[in-house]
Amino acid sequence: MIFIIKNEKLYQRQGGLPDLQVPLTYSSCSARAAVFIRALLVTLLSMLFGQTTLAAPVAESSPSGSVELSSYLTPVTAPEAILSGKQPNATDRWYKLRLTLNHSFNSDWLLVFRRTPHNKLDIFTPSANGYRITSLGTGSHSRKSDPRVLKLNLPDDKIHDLYIRVDNSIPNRLNPSLWPQSLYTLDEYRNQAFSASLLALLLLFLVSTAAVMIYTRHQSYLLLTAHLLATTTLVLMYQGEIFRMINWSGDPGLWVLTMTVISLVSALACYKNLGLLALYTPRADRLMLWLCCLSVGFVFSFFMTHQILLLNAAFLMIALTAALLTSSLLTIFAQGVRPAKLALPVMATLSLALFSSWVSTEWPRAIPSQAELALIALQSLLITGLYWVNRKHKHRQAISINLVTTHNDKRRVFDSALRKHLQAPANALMDEKAIRERILETLDAVMPGTPSMILVKRKSHWDIDSHYPKAAQILKSSIDSIEEELISIISSDQEHHVRLEDRNGVKYWVFLLHTEENHHTLLVVSPGSQRKKSLKWQQITDISTHARTLFQANQQTRFWKLQASLDSLTGLLNRRAFMNEATEIVHRKDSGQSQSCLIFIDIDDFKQINDRFGHPAGDKVLSELANRMRKELRQQDLIARYGGEEFVVLLPQTNAVRGVQIAERLRNSASLYQGGPVPLSISLGIAVTGLNTDTLDKLLQEADDALYEAKHSGKNRVCRAPSCEDIRLA
Repeated sequence: MIFIIKNEKLYQRQGGLPDLQVPLTYSSCSARAAVFIRALLVTLLSMLFGQTTLAAPVAESSPSGSVELSSYLTPVTAPEAILSGKQPNATDRWYKLRLTLNHSFNSDWLLVFRRTPHNKLDIFTPSANGYRITSLGTGSHSRKSDPRVLKLNLPDDKIHDLYIRVDNSIPNRLNPSLWPQSLYTLDEYRNQAFSASLLALLLLFLVSTAAVMIYTRHQSYLLLTAHLLATTTLVLMYQGEIFRMINWSGDPGLWVLTMTVISLVSALACYKNLGLLALYTPRADRLMLWLCCLSVGFVFSFFMTHQILLLNAAFLMIALTAALLTSSLLTIFAQGVRPAKLALPVMATLSLALFSSWVSTEWPRAIPSQAELALIALQSLLITGLYWVNRKHKHRQAISINLVTTHNDKRRVFDSALRKHLQAPANALMDEKAIRERILETLDAVMPGTPSMILVKRKSHWDIDSHYPKAAQILKSSIDSIEEELISIISSDQEHHVRLEDRNGVKYWVFLLHTEENHHTLLVVSPGSQRKKSLKWQQITDISTHARTLFQANQQTRFWKLQASLDSLTGLLNRRAFMNEATEIVHRKDSGQSQSCLIFIDIDDFKQINDRFGHPAGDKVLSELANRMRKELRQQDLIARYGGEEFVVLLPQTNAVRGVQIAERLRNSASLYQGGPVPLSISLGIAVTGLNTDTLDKLLQEADDALYEAKHSGKNRVCRAPSCEDIRLA
C-alpha cells in the first residue's frame, strides 16, 4: 500500500514538490496505525519547513449572495503546466484560486473583479485540454458588455484550481468575488443607477459652479470648480470605462489613487477657505498649504517609483492636514464666525467616517471602496452647498456696526516695543505714505500676526495698504457694502472707534486717523483670536491716537512750511521759495527735458501809484495783478513776487515761441485791469534755457537785461533776451 502525501504550503512556495511515497505493508499494521503514521509524517514535514497549514482554502459558492475571494487567493510561482517552458514575466504576479460550485441554485456563476481595471488580468480556467485563458485587462479589447465579469462553466461538486495572472499594482489590489448571475444582475442595476445619479449631480454642480465663477470672477469659486472637477474625474475613472476607451499611461489604479488624493486635498482647501483661515490663523493656513503640496508630491513620486513608503507618507500628510484644519476651525468657531460654524460639522463628520473606513482596511492603502467613493462625492456636494449658503447669507445679512466712544483717563504704561515706535520721528516732515508704513510697522512689531490695514479714500476710490494681502483682499471685497455706513460715522465731528462685523462674521476694528475734504484715512484691524482681546483693543487705541497725532503734526508742519514760502500780500511764492524750486527744475538732467522759459515782470510807474494814492492802493494793485497772472498760467508753472513791484515766472517745458505768446498774454491781461486808480501796464523780459543759460542765475540775468531793455524802449512791451534765437520769432 502506498500513501501519497503532498504539503500544500510547500507546494505554493516552491511551485510543486515531488510526491512523498511511503511504502507500508498493510499486513504489518492496521488502518488506524497507517493514519497515525501519515499524520506524524505530515507534522514532521510542517515543522521542517515552518508550515502550519496543510492545504489551501477552498471557496464554496453560496446561493444566498456573493462570496469575497480575496482571502482565498494564494500567491504562487508561474505554473509550468501553463507556461509550457516559457520564461515568466518578472512584473507579473500569479495567484491560485481553489473553488467549488453548486448549480442546484439553478443559476450560472460569475467571477467578478473590481470596476477599476488592471492593465493585465488573465484568468486560467481548467478545461479538457489543460487551461483556457480569458483576458479582462485594459489591453484585451474585450467586446463583452461587462468586461470585468467571467462566466464560470465548471462542473459541480468538484474542486477546481484556477490561476490568475495580474500586473504588479499595489493600490489596485486583486479583489474578486463569486456571484450567482441572477443576484449579480439585480445588484449591478442598483449600482449603475446610483453611479449614474451621482455622476449627474456632480456634473450639474460642476457646470453651475463654473458658471458662477465666470460671472462673479471670484477666486474661491475657482477652487471649488477644481475640486468638483477632480471628484467627477475620480468617479469616471472608478467606473473603469474611460481606461478601456482611452489608452492611458500607467496603471489605472494609480490614476484613481492620484485623483482620490487630489479630491481630498482640494476639499481640505475648500474647507480652509470657508473657515477664513488665511485671516484668523495665517500660520496654520500656510502650514496646511505646504502639507497638501507634500501629499500630492508624494503621490506623484509613488506614481513614478512605486515605493510604498511614499504612499503611506501621502496619506499621513492628509491626516495631519485634516487634524490641523479641525483644530483651526474649532478656534475660529469659538469666535462666532459663521462660515466656520457651517464648515466644521460637515468636515468633522465626513473626515471621521473616511478615517474609520480607512483604518479598518489593510495597509498599504488600496484605491477607495464604493462606499468611500460615495462619501467623497457626498463631501463635494455638501461643500458646494456650503458655498451657496454662504453666498446667499452674504446677500441677505445686514452689516453690524457698533460705535465705541469710551474714554479712559488712566495713565497708560506702554511695553518696550510700543514705546520704541511711539517716539517722535527724526524727520518731522513725512509724506503720508511714509506715515502709513510707519503705523503698519508699529502694529506688526507690537502685535505680530494680527492683520492690520490702512484704508485711504480719495473721492470715490478706496486704496488699501497692508502687510497681509489675503486679509486686505477680503476687506476690499466687503468695502462696497459697508461704505455708506462707515462714511456716515467717520464724517461726524467726534473722534470715534468703530467695531464692525461683515456678512461673513469677520470682525474689524476701525479707527479714524485723518480726514480732509474728499480724503479720509482709516486704520482697520482684524483682532482674530478672543485671547487678550481687551489688551489688543487698548494697544491699538494707543497706536491710533499716536497715528492721529502724527498726521496732525505733519499737516501743521506742511502748513507752516507753505506759509513760510508764500508772500503774505499776494499769496504767491516768495523769492527764497522760488529760487529753491526753480533751481531744481532748471538743473534737472532728464533725457527728455525740453527748454524752460523765465519771464521777469515789472509794473510800469508803480512808484507814482504809491506816492499819489497811498500804499493801500498800491497793495491792491499788486494783489489783483497777481490773481490775474495766476489765472493765465498752468498748474506746473512757477510764479513769485521777486521783490517790490517785480514778479518772476518760470515756464517748465516751454520753448521760446510759446514763452513769448504767454508773456504777451500776461501783458494784455494786465492792461485790461480796470480796478486801479490809473490804467495799468507791465514790462516783461524773457529768456530761455540754452548753452549759455544753463543755470538759474544766468537765466535770471538775461531776463533782467531784457526787462531793462523793455523799460528803456517805451514800456508796456515784451523784450527777448539773446537766448531766444528761434527763427520763428524773427
